[in-house]
Amino acid sequence: VGRRREQQRLLPALRSADLELLIITGLGGSGKSTLATRLARKLETYGFMPIPLSSSKENPLSSARLLQAFGEAFRKAARKHKSRGNAQKAEELAILAEDLGNARQSVEGRLHDALSALNDGQFLLLLDNFESILDEVDLHILDPEIASFYRYLLENLSGSSRAIITTRYPPSDMPNLPPKARREDLSDFSQSSFLKILQRDPEVERRIRS
Repeated sequence: VGRRREQQRLLPALRSADLELLIITGLGGSGKSTLATRLARKLETYGFMPIPLSSSKENPLSSARLLQAFGEAFRKAARKHKSRGNAQKAEELAILAEDLGNARQSVEGRLHDALSALNDGQFLLLLDNFESILDEVDLHILDPEIASFYRYLLENLSGSSRAIITTRYPPSDMPNLPPKARREDLSDFSQSSFLKILQRDPEVERRIRS
């Protein structure tokens, strides 16, 4: 309830590549995750393959989790290409998925390779609750490997893939966003939207009418 306008405005921009990276900010309970999920589901119907990763204080986002998620997504995409008869693309993605798990290669190099594959494919990277890995004082990203990837993502994401990040506060690591990245700050619900939520309870709805 109350985020339809944002969805109707952001979805066409994400589809057309006018917007490649979206950072959704706002206080807890303002609908960031719900809006991101709805956008992801809509984009999935247009051929985007979601790569969702949620972060929390108990299970924070890390380079290991990120590489594992990329590997799983690329294996899935490889099977999809193989079923469609594109054996060469399937093999490239399968090899990359294996290489992402090779600890003998640097984390930074593997994450850069993963982003190259994103730019060459049609994926949607969804990083939810990003604030859990931010310093509470100056809002910089605590994990150096994730901080490096975040900056690299903002500077180099292009092609057919998209990224959506939800966070209470925007990271301070890169305050100036590139042209095709945008911050969407979710304001408080309007009174009419709040009443719509209340009216989901039949008794409350009856009492409002009377």
